[in-house]
Amino acid sequence: MENNIGDVIDGFKISNKEFVQEADSNAIIYTHEKTKASVIYLQNEDKDKVFNIGFKTPPYDDSGVAHIIEHSVFCGSDKFPVKEPFLEIMKGSLNTFLNAMTYKDKTMYPFSSQNEEDYMNILDIYLDAVFNPSIDKTKEIFMQEGWHYELIEKNDNLSINGVVYNEMKGSLSSPTTLLNNEIYKALFDNLYKYVSGGDPKCIPNLTYEKFLEFYNKYYHPSNCCIYVYGNCNINVILKFINNKYLSNYTFKQDIPIYKPEIKNLKNKYISAPYTIDEHDLEENKTFIAKSYVISTSLDDEVSLAIRILSDILINSDAAPIKRALLKEHLCGNVFGMYDNTVLQPVFSIVVENTNKDNLERIEKIINDNLINLASNGINKKLIEACINTAEFSLREIGASGISKGLMLGINIITRWAYCNDDTNNPLDVLRYEKNIKTMKNWLENDGFEKSIKKYLFENEYTATITLYPEKGLSKKSEDEFNLKMLNIKNNLTDKEVLKIINENKALNLRQDTPDTEQQLNTIPLLKLKDINKKATILNIEEISIDNTTLLFHEAHTGGIVYMNLMFDTSMLDDDKLTYLGLLCHTLGSVETKNYTFEALSNEILINTGGISVNANAYADTQDTDKTYKYIEISVKAVKGKLNSAIDLVKEILLNTKFDDKQRLLEIIKNIISISQAMITSSGHQLAVTRLLSHISTGMIYREKSNSFTFFKNIKNILDNFDKKAEETYKELENLINILFCKENLTIGLTCNKDEKQLFLSASSDFIYSLPNNQPKNSKNQFTLNNTTEGFLTPSSVQYVALGYNFKKLNFTYDGSLEVLKTILSTDYLWNNIRIKGGAYGAMVILSPSGNLVFVSYRDPNLQNTLDVYKNIGKYIEKFEVNDREMTKFILGTVQVLDQPLFPQQAMRTAVVNYITHNTPEFAQKIRTEILTVTCEDIRNKFKLISSVIDENLFVVFGNSEKIKENKKLFDKIITVL
Repeated sequence: MENNIGDVIDGFKISNKEFVQEADSNAIIYTHEKTKASVIYLQNEDKDKVFNIGFKTPPYDDSGVAHIIEHSVFCGSDKFPVKEPFLEIMKGSLNTFLNAMTYKDKTMYPFSSQNEEDYMNILDIYLDAVFNPSIDKTKEIFMQEGWHYELIEKNDNLSINGVVYNEMKGSLSSPTTLLNNEIYKALFDNLYKYVSGGDPKCIPNLTYEKFLEFYNKYYHPSNCCIYVYGNCNINVILKFINNKYLSNYTFKQDIPIYKPEIKNLKNKYISAPYTIDEHDLEENKTFIAKSYVISTSLDDEVSLAIRILSDILINSDAAPIKRALLKEHLCGNVFGMYDNTVLQPVFSIVVENTNKDNLERIEKIINDNLINLASNGINKKLIEACINTAEFSLREIGASGISKGLMLGINIITRWAYCNDDTNNPLDVLRYEKNIKTMKNWLENDGFEKSIKKYLFENEYTATITLYPEKGLSKKSEDEFNLKMLNIKNNLTDKEVLKIINENKALNLRQDTPDTEQQLNTIPLLKLKDINKKATILNIEEISIDNTTLLFHEAHTGGIVYMNLMFDTSMLDDDKLTYLGLLCHTLGSVETKNYTFEALSNEILINTGGISVNANAYADTQDTDKTYKYIEISVKAVKGKLNSAIDLVKEILLNTKFDDKQRLLEIIKNIISISQAMITSSGHQLAVTRLLSHISTGMIYREKSNSFTFFKNIKNILDNFDKKAEETYKELENLINILFCKENLTIGLTCNKDEKQLFLSASSDFIYSLPNNQPKNSKNQFTLNNTTEGFLTPSSVQYVALGYNFKKLNFTYDGSLEVLKTILSTDYLWNNIRIKGGAYGAMVILSPSGNLVFVSYRDPNLQNTLDVYKNIGKYIEKFEVNDREMTKFILGTVQVLDQPLFPQQAMRTAVVNYITHNTPEFAQKIRTEILTVTCEDIRNKFKLISSVIDENLFVVFGNSEKIKENKKLFDKIITVL
């Protein structure tokens, strides 16, 4: 029986019901009569069921209290009294997403699963975590996840440790993150001026009592919004939520109401330092941001307009403000940031890799361009291009790695947080068709020009922030911290010292004491019989077109055609890989025979959802010595623009010109900006790639075309640009002549069958136009070597990677290794690197080709982490768990294999499987081995793991002082860019 507005279902009254076209869902809004909690359900046929619960959590300082609570509620609850319920779900469920997120003014707890029983199990654990956590009974949770003084013996040095504390030390090593924090400090006097994640300098100011007080104030049903999405039995879910949780509460009046702050700053100026290495140069390392507070996030029309204006003015290759600043050689890069996840959205024009004394000129160029564009108009093609980009992104929601259901839920709860009365409907955030139509009308009636004047040039709620480099600031901060710790300890009484030691002992005891079988049995668990025994097979059809192989994966894509043009690069010599990486950055971003690069940028954005170029290498599943290397051009377009998209690809591949010295310099400077961001925020990726480049030809290819060596070589070109420019042009032109021929080409395609026929017709002329070059073999062999390396960075934390290729040590890959990966990730490494070590995380990288790497993330340790890795063998040798625990590890392994794939991801996976001989038979063999694994199978991996560890090959990207303190560990110590 269908429910209607006004009906009450198990304590929930339906207050609204409507169909939302943009979400392809029936939307129903419920209000819990007793507590006024909101439930928003998007009903549709999606099998990937989503749940999210959000709370308004306004910070009052920089202690990160909301962030620490987000971590802590998953450390045991009344119904599930294990130490890490979140970890138990990771180990033993079929979830397709599992996380929690702290925003500047709210906290969310989303998950998803395609299995109905699994969904209800996780729902119970999540709700008990947020409403009945063990935090008030176990102070050690606060100490572990937040912070604590670390002192094991009386004569030890006092220090501070904690998961969030170390996570934020890593996060605030990024200049972009620091800049964003300074922007909000400059613009706001309310809650938005605080670092909701926590500033490591302020986190130790948070007391256990204040922590509990914050939780008790905000974690109440009256202050929550619950989101449900997909093909669910909503009545069963509502009954469960009411009977098990919300019925225990009454309405609470004291809930936060967010109101906009009205200010006239008249362009406030502030500046702040960030650290660079003592050996680094301060020149061209400054960031300058011009930031504006614009309307409220309740105004969807304005939000979409500013999002589009960000691309028009700054982010697109043809953006006039970006062009003007780069033309004057004032910076390395310019980008726009627009944050509408807060009540008062902030738009920033960010200029990076500049100098402090350029501030006045930069401001003049920005203001002059805004005046000119508002008065004289914007290029119509550029506006059309950026509207199309926004529209494509809105229609393709879920393609970025987070599913459609999850993304819609995040947007809805964000909107709910600001809907203080019945005049605002959280569902409005989903409706974009009307606003897209308005934007297209603005194209003809100067709407964007008027918006520039209103929201930017005449806006007085602005600030200009300068973030400048300071040599050795990290060491200075570390010295100050050490002195502070020394002074604190010297002022402690013997009784206080003993208290800290005892608290550490209590924490260590909790961490070292395993959950009892009785406690573990409280976690609901699927049975192995509930798991599909058959491997998921992504079908592929091989079609030959004029000596070119087309690999077609059929899928429903909503009228979008996804193409991946893969050109073999195996003939390239080692010394060409830097230029190959540079080619990936230049194709589609420089002029061609028929287009200036600005015009080309507009045509790409008008006719496609984007064209990207990357160099990739794939190891053969069966033969370790075989690697398949490609430069890949990925294109997506709606079927109505397929011919235009293919014509653009043809233009880029056959008619690109590289002799615009100014443009090439801009691209190279932008690559340097990318590399600097990666070093501070993605050190684990750099460490793993570098380590594997010592043992794998495929990873040498990746490392030299898109990792540290590539960045180093690009920096060398930049430093000697006048001498190297002409040589660089010629190398890039030579690559195009060598690579882009039909014999080199394999095409991946995903769409439906009708669209496939359209593609075959549209692409035949393109394929025919490619030259018939005969590829030559590479003249040289890549050199492999076992070298331990430490990379000196300005980061406050480490990324520690250790590993090897076990097939080179005469071991084989099988399904039990995948289960071992889950065991190590969710048990041994989690407990020793994260829980005890205080790192944000640790993971295992495993491939069928034999690569096995252990890597930590935002890790305060170095030697201790290496010691943890080196003791993995002992853990495996003694591994023994009961059948229930082994089932968890198997479930946790299967859920990774069975993750739902967006159509473009499915096509790429199917194509790579085909190329690397990852056959359906092999996939089935591995799945069967996973489902039948035993403790003995895991123990039998002792020799494999021990042999990998005994190679003692490791790479560390991390804090300069920490690496220097441990210099004896390394064959080489290298200073980053």
